[in-house]
Amino acid sequence: MQKKYLKSLEEVFDKREAKAMIRALLEDLEWDGLPCIQLAEKDQEKLLESAVAKIIQGIPLQYITGKANFYGRFFKVDENVLIPRPETEELVYYALKKIPKNEQLNILDVGTGSGCIAITIAIERPDLTVYALEVSLEALDIAMKNVEKLGVKNMKFIHADFLHNDSWFIDLPKFDVLISNPPYICSKEKNNMSKSTLEEEPHLALFAPDKDVLAFYRMIAELMPAIMNKNSYLFMEINEFRSKETMKVFEEIAKRVKLIQDMQGKDRMLEVKVN
Repeated sequence: MQKKYLKSLEEVFDKREAKAMIRALLEDLEWDGLPCIQLAEKDQEKLLESAVAKIIQGIPLQYITGKANFYGRFFKVDENVLIPRPETEELVYYALKKIPKNEQLNILDVGTGSGCIAITIAIERPDLTVYALEVSLEALDIAMKNVEKLGVKNMKFIHADFLHNDSWFIDLPKFDVLISNPPYICSKEKNNMSKSTLEEEPHLALFAPDKDVLAFYRMIAELMPAIMNKNSYLFMEINEFRSKETMKVFEEIAKRVKLIQDMQGKDRMLEVKVN
Protein backbone atom coordinates (compact mmCIF):
# COMPACT_ATOMS: atom_id res chain seq x y z
CA MET A 1 0.00 0.00 0.00
CA GLN A 2 2.72 2.46 0.99
CA LYS A 3 4.68 1.80 -2.21
CA LYS A 4 1.75 2.83 -4.38
CA TYR A 5 1.40 6.21 -2.70
CA LEU A 6 5.14 6.69 -2.44
CA LYS A 7 5.39 6.24 -6.20
CA SER A 8 2.65 8.85 -6.72
CA LEU A 9 4.52 11.37 -4.58
CA GLU A 10 7.85 10.61 -6.26
CA GLU A 11 6.35 11.80 -9.54
CA VAL A 12 6.08 15.27 -7.99
CA PHE A 13 8.76 15.37 -5.26
CA ASP A 14 12.24 13.92 -4.89
CA LYS A 15 12.52 10.49 -3.25
CA ARG A 16 13.72 11.70 0.14
CA GLU A 17 10.93 14.27 0.47
CA ALA A 18 8.31 11.76 -0.70
CA LYS A 19 9.44 9.19 1.88
CA ALA A 20 9.37 11.81 4.63
CA MET A 21 5.81 12.73 3.70
CA ILE A 22 4.61 9.12 3.76
CA ARG A 23 6.33 8.60 7.11
CA ALA A 24 4.68 11.72 8.53
CA LEU A 25 1.27 10.65 7.31
CA LEU A 26 1.58 7.15 8.74
CA GLU A 27 3.27 7.93 12.05
CA ASP A 28 2.11 11.41 13.00
CA LEU A 29 -1.16 12.13 11.28
CA GLU A 30 -4.22 11.85 13.50
CA TRP A 31 -7.70 11.22 12.22
CA ASP A 32 -10.63 11.73 14.57
CA GLY A 33 -8.20 11.64 17.47
CA LEU A 34 -6.84 8.20 16.63
CA PRO A 35 -3.41 7.47 15.12
CA CYS A 36 -3.61 6.19 11.57
CA ILE A 37 -1.86 2.95 12.50
CA GLN A 38 -4.77 2.01 14.82
CA LEU A 39 -7.31 2.11 12.02
CA ALA A 40 -8.40 -0.85 9.92
CA GLU A 41 -6.16 -1.25 6.89
CA LYS A 42 -8.86 -0.34 4.35
CA ASP A 43 -9.77 2.79 6.33
CA GLN A 44 -6.12 3.70 6.67
CA GLU A 45 -5.65 3.31 2.92
CA LYS A 46 -8.66 5.51 2.20
CA LEU A 47 -7.30 8.27 4.43
CA LEU A 48 -3.79 7.92 3.06
CA GLU A 49 -5.10 8.09 -0.50
CA SER A 50 -7.00 11.29 0.31
CA ALA A 51 -3.98 12.87 2.01
CA VAL A 52 -1.62 12.03 -0.85
CA ALA A 53 -4.09 13.48 -3.36
CA LYS A 54 -4.20 16.72 -1.36
CA ILE A 55 -0.40 16.93 -1.26
CA ILE A 56 -0.23 16.47 -5.04
CA GLN A 57 -2.84 19.23 -5.42
CA GLY A 58 -0.48 21.55 -3.55
CA ILE A 59 -1.97 21.56 -0.06
CA PRO A 60 0.92 21.75 2.46
CA LEU A 61 1.55 18.63 4.52
CA GLN A 62 1.30 20.72 7.70
CA TYR A 63 -2.28 21.71 6.89
CA ILE A 64 -3.16 18.09 6.17
CA THR A 65 -1.68 16.81 9.44
CA GLY A 66 -2.82 19.90 11.33
CA LYS A 67 0.56 20.51 12.93
CA ALA A 68 3.96 22.04 12.26
CA ASN A 69 7.28 21.73 14.05
CA PHE A 70 8.78 24.93 15.44
CA TYR A 71 11.72 25.16 17.83
CA GLY A 72 11.37 21.47 18.71
CA ARG A 73 7.65 21.60 19.50
CA PHE A 74 4.54 20.78 17.50
CA PHE A 75 2.06 23.59 16.98
CA LYS A 76 -1.48 23.26 15.72
CA VAL A 77 -1.88 24.97 12.33
CA ASP A 78 -4.59 25.35 9.71
CA GLU A 79 -5.27 27.55 6.69
CA ASN A 80 -5.89 30.55 8.97
CA VAL A 81 -2.24 30.79 10.04
CA LEU A 82 1.12 30.75 8.32
CA ILE A 83 3.21 27.61 8.42
CA PRO A 84 6.22 28.47 10.64
CA ARG A 85 9.51 28.85 8.74
CA PRO A 86 13.09 28.06 9.81
CA GLU A 87 14.00 31.75 9.36
CA THR A 88 11.50 32.62 12.07
CA GLU A 89 13.14 30.08 14.37
CA GLU A 90 16.36 32.03 13.80
CA LEU A 91 14.58 35.26 14.79
CA VAL A 92 13.40 33.66 18.05
CA TYR A 93 16.82 32.15 18.75
CA TYR A 94 18.50 35.52 18.25
CA ALA A 95 15.97 37.37 20.40
CA LEU A 96 16.25 34.86 23.24
CA LYS A 97 20.01 35.39 23.30
CA LYS A 98 19.57 39.16 23.59
CA ILE A 99 16.67 39.45 26.05
CA PRO A 100 18.14 40.35 29.47
CA LYS A 101 18.13 37.55 32.04
CA ASN A 102 16.62 37.60 35.53
CA GLU A 103 14.37 40.58 34.87
CA GLN A 104 10.57 40.71 34.88
CA LEU A 105 10.01 42.05 31.39
CA ASN A 106 6.98 42.51 29.15
CA ILE A 107 7.28 41.13 25.62
CA LEU A 108 4.98 41.95 22.68
CA ASP A 109 4.56 39.73 19.62
CA VAL A 110 2.85 41.67 16.81
CA GLY A 111 0.90 39.46 14.41
CA THR A 112 1.14 36.28 16.44
CA GLY A 113 -0.68 33.93 14.03
CA SER A 114 -0.34 30.40 15.40
CA GLY A 115 1.46 31.84 18.42
CA CYS A 116 4.68 29.99 17.66
CA ILE A 117 6.94 32.99 18.37
CA ALA A 118 5.18 34.18 21.53
CA ILE A 119 4.63 30.69 22.93
CA THR A 120 8.23 29.64 22.32
CA ILE A 121 9.55 32.71 24.12
CA ALA A 122 7.07 32.19 26.97
CA ILE A 123 8.15 28.56 27.41
CA GLU A 124 11.88 29.25 27.10
CA ARG A 125 11.62 32.21 29.49
CA PRO A 126 8.87 31.59 32.08
CA ASP A 127 10.03 34.70 33.96
CA LEU A 128 8.70 36.91 31.14
CA THR A 129 5.14 38.09 30.50
CA VAL A 130 4.38 37.68 26.81
CA TYR A 131 1.58 39.54 25.03
CA ALA A 132 0.43 38.24 21.64
CA LEU A 133 -1.42 40.63 19.31
CA GLU A 134 -3.47 39.43 16.34
CA VAL A 135 -6.22 40.89 14.13
CA SER A 136 -7.65 37.56 12.91
CA LEU A 137 -10.05 35.87 15.33
CA GLU A 138 -9.51 32.56 13.53
CA ALA A 139 -5.75 32.82 14.04
CA LEU A 140 -6.24 33.82 17.68
CA ASP A 141 -8.32 30.69 18.20
CA ILE A 142 -5.44 28.56 16.90
CA ALA A 143 -2.92 30.41 19.10
CA MET A 144 -5.11 29.93 22.19
CA LYS A 145 -5.39 26.22 21.46
CA ASN A 146 -1.61 26.02 21.22
CA VAL A 147 -1.26 27.81 24.57
CA GLU A 148 -3.62 25.29 26.15
CA LYS A 149 -1.96 22.32 24.45
CA LEU A 150 1.53 23.36 25.55
CA GLY A 151 0.49 24.43 29.06
CA VAL A 152 1.70 28.03 28.81
CA LYS A 153 0.81 30.22 31.80
CA ASN A 154 2.69 33.49 31.22
CA MET A 155 0.87 34.72 28.10
CA LYS A 156 -1.89 37.22 27.36
CA PHE A 157 -3.73 37.88 24.09
CA ILE A 158 -4.68 41.15 22.42
CA HIS A 159 -7.27 41.20 19.64
CA ALA A 160 -6.58 44.38 17.65
CA ASP A 161 -5.92 45.75 14.18
CA PHE A 162 -2.35 46.95 14.59
CA LEU A 163 -2.45 49.27 11.57
CA HIS A 164 -5.80 50.92 12.22
CA ASN A 165 -6.43 50.85 15.98
CA ASP A 166 -4.48 53.46 17.93
CA SER A 167 -5.92 52.70 21.37
CA TRP A 168 -5.28 48.96 21.91
CA PHE A 169 -2.31 49.67 24.21
CA ILE A 170 -3.91 52.28 26.50
CA ASP A 171 -4.53 49.93 29.46
CA LEU A 172 -1.37 47.87 28.97
CA PRO A 173 2.10 48.28 30.47
CA LYS A 174 4.92 49.49 28.27
CA PHE A 175 6.98 46.77 26.64
CA ASP A 176 10.66 45.91 26.98
CA VAL A 177 10.86 43.80 23.82
CA LEU A 178 8.79 43.81 20.63
CA ILE A 179 9.19 40.89 18.26
CA SER A 180 7.37 40.47 14.98
CA ASN A 181 7.22 38.64 11.68
CA PRO A 182 4.77 41.03 10.03
CA PRO A 183 3.35 40.91 6.50
CA TYR A 184 6.13 42.29 4.27
CA ILE A 185 5.51 40.95 0.76
CA CYS A 186 4.08 43.15 -2.00
CA SER A 187 1.75 41.80 -4.68
CA LYS A 188 4.43 42.28 -7.36
CA GLU A 189 6.47 39.53 -5.69
CA LYS A 190 3.80 36.87 -6.19
CA ASN A 191 5.70 35.43 -9.16
CA ASN A 192 8.59 34.58 -6.81
CA MET A 193 6.37 32.58 -4.46
CA SER A 194 5.50 28.90 -4.54
CA LYS A 195 2.06 27.94 -5.81
CA SER A 196 1.38 26.18 -2.50
CA THR A 197 2.13 29.27 -0.40
CA LEU A 198 0.22 31.59 -2.70
CA GLU A 199 -2.90 29.46 -2.94
CA GLU A 200 -3.09 27.90 0.53
CA GLU A 201 -1.59 30.24 3.15
CA PRO A 202 -3.47 33.30 4.47
CA HIS A 203 -2.82 36.44 2.40
CA LEU A 204 -3.60 38.59 5.44
CA ALA A 205 -0.41 37.27 7.07
CA LEU A 206 1.71 37.37 3.90
CA PHE A 207 1.01 40.60 2.05
CA ALA A 208 1.55 44.17 3.18
CA PRO A 209 -0.62 46.97 1.75
CA ASP A 210 0.44 47.73 -1.83
CA LYS A 211 0.34 51.47 -1.18
CA ASP A 212 3.00 51.03 1.52
CA VAL A 213 4.73 47.68 1.79
CA LEU A 214 6.56 48.89 4.92
CA ALA A 215 3.34 49.92 6.67
CA PHE A 216 3.78 47.57 9.63
CA TYR A 217 7.35 48.75 10.27
CA ARG A 218 6.29 52.39 10.04
CA MET A 219 3.51 51.78 12.55
CA ILE A 220 5.95 50.05 14.93
CA ALA A 221 8.26 53.06 14.62
CA GLU A 222 5.38 55.51 15.12
CA LEU A 223 4.17 53.72 18.25
CA MET A 224 7.61 53.27 19.82
CA PRO A 225 7.33 56.26 22.21
CA ALA A 226 3.87 55.16 23.36
CA ILE A 227 4.40 51.42 23.80
CA MET A 228 8.12 50.81 24.42
CA ASN A 229 10.17 51.40 27.56
CA LYS A 230 13.50 53.20 27.42
CA ASN A 231 16.43 51.00 26.36
CA SER A 232 14.06 48.39 24.98
CA TYR A 233 14.55 46.20 21.90
CA LEU A 234 12.75 45.44 18.65
CA PHE A 235 13.43 42.19 16.77
CA MET A 236 11.74 41.94 13.38
CA GLU A 237 11.81 39.64 10.40
CA ILE A 238 12.11 41.61 7.15
CA ASN A 239 11.91 41.29 3.38
CA GLU A 240 15.44 40.52 2.16
CA PHE A 241 14.87 42.75 -0.90
CA ARG A 242 13.90 45.77 1.22
CA SER A 243 16.43 45.59 4.03
CA LYS A 244 17.95 49.05 3.50
CA GLU A 245 14.52 50.69 3.15
CA THR A 246 13.34 49.00 6.35
CA MET A 247 16.44 50.09 8.25
CA LYS A 248 15.81 53.71 7.25
CA VAL A 249 12.39 53.60 8.94
CA PHE A 250 14.16 53.27 12.31
CA GLU A 251 17.57 54.88 11.84
CA GLU A 252 16.54 58.45 12.70
CA ILE A 253 14.54 57.57 15.80
CA ALA A 254 16.45 54.65 17.38
CA LYS A 255 19.67 54.39 19.31
CA ARG A 256 20.95 51.56 17.11
CA VAL A 257 19.73 49.61 14.08
CA LYS A 258 21.45 46.35 13.21
CA LEU A 259 20.85 44.23 10.10
CA ILE A 260 21.21 40.48 10.67
CA GLN A 261 21.58 37.81 8.02
CA ASP A 262 20.02 34.36 8.27
CA MET A 263 21.86 31.06 7.85
CA GLN A 264 21.45 31.37 4.07
CA GLY A 265 23.28 34.70 4.10
CA LYS A 266 20.12 36.69 3.31
CA ASP A 267 19.22 39.98 4.99
CA ARG A 268 16.45 38.65 7.21
CA MET A 269 16.23 40.40 10.60
CA LEU A 270 16.51 43.79 12.23
CA GLU A 271 17.55 44.47 15.79
CA VAL A 272 16.59 47.95 16.96
CA LYS A 273 17.68 49.47 20.27
CA VAL A 274 15.10 52.01 21.42
CA ASN A 275 16.28 55.30 22.97
